[in-house]
Amino acid sequence: MAIVTPEVDWDTGSTTTNSYVVYTTAELPDLTVATDTLASRAISTTTINGKKIMMGVHIINVYSDVAGEVTVQLSADGINWSPSFATVIADSEPNVVGVRLGLVDFTSVEVPFFRLLFNSAGNSVGLTGNLKFKYIVPPA
Repeated sequence: MAIVTPEVDWDTGSTTTNSYVVYTTAELPDLTVATDTLASRAISTTTINGKKIMMGVHIINVYSDVAGEVTVQLSADGINWSPSFATVIADSEPNVVGVRLGLVDFTSVEVPFFRLLFNSAGNSVGLTGNLKFKYIVPPA
């Protein structure tokens, strides 16, 4: 199992009518090894620190029917990552199209970089699925 970080950037965010900001990646490419972990590019922001944030995935094309765990990692430099800080979703149901979100408590966190991981447990999710990572920042 390897951690794969495709060159897929985060968008600039879209603001909802109630002032939340929703950030999404473009669609990530297929895995080439079914047990690999997909990682988002680094989220470089301090707007997450001290808050509870909705994070997760949007399954576009289905994966195998296994527990597709979604976790979040922290970093001081955007290169060296902590072990998983929190499990966002224990089973993202990757065999079903749709959005899956979980709430992550960052109220005691002060770091400049975050990233999301899909399939951090290394299950055999298959090679044909696709997803987008998402996170939602509440109003200041």
